[in-house]
Amino acid sequence: NRKIYILNGYDIKYKKAFKELDLIPVINSPKQLTSFIEDNKNRSLCIQIDIGMNRLGFQLSQIHKYKDAFKNLNLDLVLGHLTTATNPKNRFNKIQLNRFREAIINFPFTKKSLAASHGIFINDNYHFDLTRPGIALFGGIRNPNILDVVNIELPVLQTHFLNPGEGVGYGLTYVCKEKKKVATLAGGYADGLTRNFSNVGFLYHNKIPCPIIGKVSMDLVTVDISHLNQEPTKLTFVGQNQSINDLSDIAKTISHEILINFGNRFSRQYVN
Repeated sequence: NRKIYILNGYDIKYKKAFKELDLIPVINSPKQLTSFIEDNKNRSLCIQIDIGMNRLGFQLSQIHKYKDAFKNLNLDLVLGHLTTATNPKNRFNKIQLNRFREAIINFPFTKKSLAASHGIFINDNYHFDLTRPGIALFGGIRNPNILDVVNIELPVLQTHFLNPGEGVGYGLTYVCKEKKKVATLAGGYADGLTRNFSNVGFLYHNKIPCPIIGKVSMDLVTVDISHLNQEPTKLTFVGQNQSINDLSDIAKTISHEILINFGNRFSRQYVN
């Protein structure tokens, strides 16, 4: 009993899938609209309005041009997308809110949606009928009301010692100056531990950080555990001591990219 929206629009190549799976396309252009109407006269659809992202969606001038055609459609939702919601005080939030309000005058009886994760926390004016929390569900925005819910643990495959002058990993980018105990764990850039974490990232044993040393490889990562009092069987990559937001800071990216890079080789458990 859940609705599934396809955000990138409608393509006639997937006509059969749209019908069999009862998918609802978010139509982004007159071309997509024409194609959809020809094949699906009575099926539900959504309209996206470009309020400033300049990426996907109907331009405001096109909304006015096609307003009569919209009246004959089975519209499920009209939506927009904010460009600067990560900064609630950015002036473009208010500008785009006003553009959205101007456009939706043409859809008096259709539900509206503007705010995704960050937009939800600007204020209630951005909520309309439906909000679209995405990354926020996984703790991926910096807000005191959002919990960090992702926990990733990696098993230790092997431990060994490095002597002074010896290196580890491809290119030997880390060479130790004193004797080190190293743990090799199952997990690498194929699992979302990107090479950005090489020689700068950490895994954790309880609350104790263990530095990543050497380059992260496809399936393996090596970590300094010299300072631990016991040899661990696993270490934590994401958890209470290191969130996906923390990882995005280390990798100089955003939490969305960190999250989607986690591969399908992890065994997933959903708790509570």
